[in-house]
Amino acid sequence: MRRRVLLASFGGSLALRRIIAGGGAVLLPARVLRAQGVVAAAPEGVRDDIARWLGAQGLAAALEVRGLGWVAIEDGTDRRHLQLELAFSSPPDEDKEAASERFDQWLASLRGPGRTDFVTALFYKLVLAADVRRADAALIFRVQDETYTVALDEAEGWPTMRGTTGRRRYVRRSVQLPAYGSATAAAARGGVALPAVGAALPERVQRFLKTFFERSVAGTGRPAPVIRLRPLEPGFAAVEAQGLRQLVLPDKNYWELLIVSIELHPAAEGQTSAACSLEGRFSAGLGDRPPPASGYSHDMDPRYRTAMETFADGLLRQLQEELARGAP
Repeated sequence: MRRRVLLASFGGSLALRRIIAGGGAVLLPARVLRAQGVVAAAPEGVRDDIARWLGAQGLAAALEVRGLGWVAIEDGTDRRHLQLELAFSSPPDEDKEAASERFDQWLASLRGPGRTDFVTALFYKLVLAADVRRADAALIFRVQDETYTVALDEAEGWPTMRGTTGRRRYVRRSVQLPAYGSATAAAARGGVALPAVGAALPERVQRFLKTFFERSVAGTGRPAPVIRLRPLEPGFAAVEAQGLRQLVLPDKNYWELLIVSIELHPAAEGQTSAACSLEGRFSAGLGDRPPPASGYSHDMDPRYRTAMETFADGLLRQLQEELARGAP
């Protein structure tokens, strides 16, 4: 019995691993061994298969396949994943920032109408060629001493690229919002009577954030940003927006992904303290077609920390003004 699986992907159809059972012997897929608690060796031939595929796509000069094997996941458990390590070609005297920027531009150059995102295509090439679960696969890109990891984001259900630290960096800024409480007390302070922190205020703040990002593309001709509203909690509102330009970074050739989280705490004299945490990632790219979530491979912090702080301060000032007018 022979089964052959084909995947329509980056650069055309990919002939994937054939699983053959016959003569009384059965080759168990890696995912079966993993389910039985057995740590499988790297599937034979998968590394060479991927190297040949990169060569067929004309990418072998830019990416070198360095290794493939089961590696422990640093999450305090005994879990392992099948890790494909690749090195991005870089001259020995190239500056780290320049190499990182060139890598981002190289990834952006591989996107285009009718083409699957390269990182996504390579991730699924590994998953199907090695016959492992998505949760058990990972890509590692080495760009000089920077490391970019691609693994399944279980919340998004899609492979996502993260920078060296494996966590998103952020800046944090705080302001005092207009008074809340009774209308009489608010008027005495020159403020607007806002609902208590644990009531409707987080919803109003989240509506403000959503409207802010929607308005940021008005009149630009660009597609509307992809906005995700995080679950509301008492004293907490958050929004993720991607497909943005020139909100934090001045260069119009960068796409931005921003995550704004605002914590609301009662303060002295009936006021509310708002603390804004801003996370940002970016990707180089021309045209009006933003990358997928996995394409925002560079953290804004620490390189653009000052710009992030300036943006967060301005956003909080606008929030103050909106609430002072009784909006949104």
